[in-house]
Amino acid sequence: MGFEVFDEALLKSTALLVRFFQLFASAFIVGGVGQFLSNISAYDSTSQGYIASIAIASVSILWTTFAFLLTCFAGRMILAIELTIDLLLFGAFIASTVLFNDDAINSCYQFDDKYFNGSLNSAYLQDCNLVKAAFAFCILNM
Repeated sequence: MGFEVFDEALLKSTALLVRFFQLFASAFIVGGVGQFLSNISAYDSTSQGYIASIAIASVSILWTTFAFLLTCFAGRMILAIELTIDLLLFGAFIASTVLFNDDAINSCYQFDDKYFNGSLNSAYLQDCNLVKAAFAFCILNM
């Protein structure tokens, strides 16, 4: 009997730790990609993949916030349902990683040519680094 309580407490503590990291990573993706989209909006080259990535990360933020409450007050059955939804988000972050792949693995000069028409805008290096960091957080969020 004592081990079941310990196992459930360990499971909940681990789930809360994972949820905290998931919330942080998703918030960074929304913020970083939002900043990038704001900077390139003047150049009219907004990629639909980035908008989809923001949508995926936003859904992840909503789910993580709701899952914090479920994890604190739920039993094993609810944790199994959470696992199912987490697997769906896992697939969504795989899709998000694929959407980021082209820009995240290229050099920043190729990034400048693609989105800023080679104008060497001062924001392109920051945006390039934001996209690379968001790509890394997409991978870590899986």
